[in-house]
Amino acid sequence: MAENRRFTGVLLALTLLCAFSFGAIVKLAYADDYHTNCVGHGFLHGGSQTDGSFFSRVEAGCGGGSRRCDIYVSGNYVGGLTVGNATCNAWSRNWGNYTECAATSHTKFLPYFDDHVHKASNWCG
Repeated sequence: MAENRRFTGVLLALTLLCAFSFGAIVKLAYADDYHTNCVGHGFLHGGSQTDGSFFSRVEAGCGGGSRRCDIYVSGNYVGGLTVGNATCNAWSRNWGNYTECAATSHTKFLPYFDDHVHKASNWCG
């Protein structure tokens, strides 16, 4: 009987550790609207934060490889691009007129950074 209690305590501790680790991973999956990791990338507003014109961008430079820049609005994929050794610049207006504050930019440039999310700086999603 004592062995079952010990096992339950260890299992509970392990479960809590896993839950905490998952929470930390999820928190780190979201980045600021724009930052640099080898190249600048992320969410860029157009002339205003409320005009519906915004970009998902991965700048050129820092070696070869394909760059991916996608736009999501309210969690739904809107559109995106994959380019080679050039700037990846997906413009929201290429696919319609969307609520800017509910948008995110998903960017990827292997081997420098894997797919991750950038929120609009005025994010309301």
